[in-house]
Amino acid sequence: MKIHLLRHFKVKDNTSSWLTSDGFNQWVEEYDKLPLVIKNITLPEEINLIISSTLSRAKRTVKELPLPLIETIYTDSLREVGSRVFFKTEIKLQKYIWFTMGSFFWYFNLLDGENRVDSEKRAKDLVCQIRAFKKESILIVSHGFFMKVLANELKKENFLGEIDFRPKNGKIYTFSL
Repeated sequence: MKIHLLRHFKVKDNTSSWLTSDGFNQWVEEYDKLPLVIKNITLPEEINLIISSTLSRAKRTVKELPLPLIETIYTDSLREVGSRVFFKTEIKLQKYIWFTMGSFFWYFNLLDGENRVDSEKRAKDLVCQIRAFKKESILIVSHGFFMKVLANELKKENFLGEIDFRPKNGKIYTFSL
């Protein structure tokens, strides 16, 4: 069995990298609707099933893939871990600082919403569902942060493969059992 992880195509984001807390929250809401940078990629020929996040940027990526009609399932289980700020301020911080703080709170399970334990359980449940499909080769279209969690779970389940520290948009990462 092979699982191919694909991060959605890059989002064309021309917004300022310096944002207040309200500005960051607004940017997170609008990010999924921004245009994509379509990339020509070579996909494995043997894909039997596509499973995609329900977020718009993932769905639009699937529509641009050079594939014949293949069964595609859209699921919230592949959505990105939500980003939001934890304090209100008019001080502008760079987006990566907002993300780093959010990742810290997520990792140490300090969030009211989805935290690390929740994300890991979601990934574990998803791997069980993927195995139940009994397909030889599945393409998963998801998002960078959650792909890392999913890749770690695949490794726990004895899949062999590697993923970049920061998964690249439009790059395929293959895990084999």
